[in-house]
Amino acid sequence: MILSQLDWDINIVTATDFVDFLLARTTTDSSPNHKNTQLIRRHAITFISLCCTEPRFATLSPSLVAASAIYTALKGIGQEDVEMASRLAKMAEIGPDQLVTTATSIEQVISIELAGIEQTMDRTVTKTSSHGGPLISTTPQLPPSQTKFSASSCGHFSSSSSLTPTDVQDILC
Repeated sequence: MILSQLDWDINIVTATDFVDFLLARTTTDSSPNHKNTQLIRRHAITFISLCCTEPRFATLSPSLVAASAIYTALKGIGQEDVEMASRLAKMAEIGPDQLVTTATSIEQVISIELAGIEQTMDRTVTKTSSHGGPLISTTPQLPPSQTKFSASSCGHFSSSSSLTPTDVQDILC
């Protein structure tokens, strides 16, 4: 209400807003990418979300990030081509070299994130004891009092399976 009284327009355009626009104009019923449009869209939006966590993408235009995320998704499923890259670049009003450079940066971020996930997975892998006994977890165990997040002080449902709050009410309490 205050913002409307001040005539402030706080609606911003994000990279996610460009995904459907770009996909609709780059895939036709006869194109080989048409059957994978939803898969490409999901991957592109995931890549954009990942880009939001990296400072190097903060200064880039949303259309550049969206076009590069789509191009990265196409590369990921093995359907990249020069014509598609030039069409995406033209629609996003960027150079094809910018598109490829940003797509490469997105791939680097994905590689770094996957390496971090693999390290986490390696630490949590269970192994068999030398005498053939039960499996033993190598993950550090928390005391029972710290293994469950409880929002009971707020009178809300408590989450028994997560160490991190996943609901706004969990954070506010």
